[in-house]
Amino acid sequence: MTPIRAAAAVACAVLLLAAGGCSTGAPPAPAAVVGGEPISGREVDRLTQQLRVSERQAAQSPIGPDGGPRALPEKGLHQLVLSQLVKAKVVAQLAGREGVLARADEMARSASGQLAATEFSDTGWGRGDFETAVRSSILSKALAEKLFPTIDIADDAMRVYFDAHPDLFRPTWKATVDLAFFPTEAQARALTAISGVSARFADAAHQAGATDVLANQAVDQASPLPAEILTAIGALRPHTMSPPIPVPKGYWVVNAADVTVVAAQTFEAARPAIRDHLADQERQTKFASWLTEQVRAADVRVNPRYGRWPQDFLV
Repeated sequence: MTPIRAAAAVACAVLLLAAGGCSTGAPPAPAAVVGGEPISGREVDRLTQQLRVSERQAAQSPIGPDGGPRALPEKGLHQLVLSQLVKAKVVAQLAGREGVLARADEMARSASGQLAATEFSDTGWGRGDFETAVRSSILSKALAEKLFPTIDIADDAMRVYFDAHPDLFRPTWKATVDLAFFPTEAQARALTAISGVSARFADAAHQAGATDVLANQAVDQASPLPAEILTAIGALRPHTMSPPIPVPKGYWVVNAADVTVVAAQTFEAARPAIRDHLADQERQTKFASWLTEQVRAADVRVNPRYGRWPQDFLV
């Protein structure tokens, strides 16, 4: 993690220099003002720099890059960050207007409190960043449910979905696992050779030379993990450990805390879940269109150095 922390340190230095240079004695102009509430340029810069760090971290991941789009240029990344901060402000203001603010802060803090401090320090994102994102998600969901409480889904649409997604209704499994990544097969085999290691997996993995350990991961067959890892997990029993699993950059070892087999579902058994899923999709589509209109109509003033609002932004 040293390169990531070094990059974060450079980002902090950039922000400090930006804050201290070319001072006129007046407070810096905000990046934007939304309904009278400012968004600081320092916050936009901080999140932009951290997003760059996250891009590099994803590229260096032992699982490999996600194959997503190429990195945005600096100005485009600033605009992306600022547009998301503007949307978050608008969502919070709309939620207040609609009376759906209750418990969002409490729920965000509760979700944050369930994560160890290392979940933030290892990635460079702060606990406050996580809580802000969770709070905005909670408010968006609450707004969508209040504005579009009833979504009718036809039986034919549910049947089409069931027939089009057979993998979702076949026998499957879900599991809670720990994963450790090793650069060499010898290091991975050293871990699997330790007797009774399952109960102290993380410590033993680090001692054996693991460069990455992911603890208490809830996974299933649809999880975004390499096929080799998912296949290995599906073959494990609770409290057992996989042999080293080769991937392009090294080897993974999986420790299964729990593995549960889920029986196949008939259409009738799956119908309530399908209805809820399709209704939620339709609700989110309607809400996204509504929110775009609200953001465009909101009282938003953007510092010209970031571009023209809303023409130059992803709204």
